[in-house]
Amino acid sequence: MSLLMLNVQSANLVVDTGASQLILDAAAAESFDIKPSQRNLVEESAEKIHPGRYIRFTQINGQDLPVGIAQSFTAGSMNFGSSPVALRSAKGLRRRKRSR
Repeated sequence: MSLLMLNVQSANLVVDTGASQLILDAAAAESFDIKPSQRNLVEESAEKIHPGRYIRFTQINGQDLPVGIAQSFTAGSMNFGSSPVALRSAKGLRRRKRSR
């Protein structure tokens, strides 16, 4: 078992090695200081003033999920640097009963 770290805090996570992106419960992500990217009102450059960055979303299983950024993500000796994280709310999710 590898030690996982998100934003320099140890993390107990279920890892899907075949997943194409990180997905965290939004409330759990906040404890690692990962929040949805925010809209900047205005950005100025030397030439002009233009609208700020948009709030990013990603689509997973037909749902648009907000995206935050983990400033650092490491698993054991592997350092993945900063990584986008899809934020999913666990509210309203039902667990399926297992049939025996």
